[in-house]
Amino acid sequence: MKISAGTEAFGDCVVALIKKIDFSDESFSDLKENSKTEENENFITVICDEGRWMGNSIDSVDGDEAEFTSNGTSLLETKFRIPYPPLPFDSNAGAVDISYGKKLKYKGMVTYFYDSNSYSGVKNDYLIINSTPKELLERYVILIPSGAVHLTYSKIYSGVAYGGKDSISTQSFAKNCKLVD
Repeated sequence: MKISAGTEAFGDCVVALIKKIDFSDESFSDLKENSKTEENENFITVICDEGRWMGNSIDSVDGDEAEFTSNGTSLLETKFRIPYPPLPFDSNAGAVDISYGKKLKYKGMVTYFYDSNSYSGVKNDYLIINSTPKELLERYVILIPSGAVHLTYSKIYSGVAYGGKDSISTQSFAKNCKLVD
């Protein structure tokens, strides 16, 4: 395969501009046959509309008993583009595109996939997606094809706000979302 490329610097990033690919080269045809392209993969999209998610929290302040609180939160529209069926921990067939609102886009990884075809009496698949959009780990569980989504995350809070004691909080929320093939 013959590739000639030039580069241009944009800030700290270097972008390679491919100017010419010799498609007649045999190594290119071998690569094309052995690689999985996006056109050959199946994807599903799960869309959670902007609005209220029902939930609860477990909060522990250093040295105190854990508190369980019924609560909820309002979130912007959240979309998941998932290769289906996914392959857990696979950098291609397990990678999930997630968008939150109009500006935040990030990746998640399928870490578990329950295939209902393997079990009698079960009609739904589900998968678990882990992602880290900011300083916390999000864990989504999505039921397929119903579109039910559970979101769980944990965070530590500085003792400055709690009388010198650190606090951890685990939040869990649920919403019925839409599945789009």
